[in-house]
Amino acid sequence: MDEIATFIAYAGSIGTALVGGTLFVFTTLIMAALERAPDAEGMRIMQQIDRTMFTPRLNPCPTVADQPDRWNVSTCWALQIG
Repeated sequence: MDEIATFIAYAGSIGTALVGGTLFVFTTLIMAALERAPDAEGMRIMQQIDRTMFTPRLNPCPTVADQPDRWNVSTCWALQIG
């Protein structure tokens, strides 16, 4: 039982570090680059980032409007949880 708790603690720590690192990089690098761009160009770049993030490759749960017969809420939760 101790091995499982240790594994969960390590996995949680690694996951937290990865998420924190991702947010740090986004805040320090991406936002700094967007601040230097003109307003219209920065908005266009951010919209492109949003379009890329919400592709099936990065977001396996499309909206119901995209594929109503294939996906449901329980399937998406299972995919996100792993």
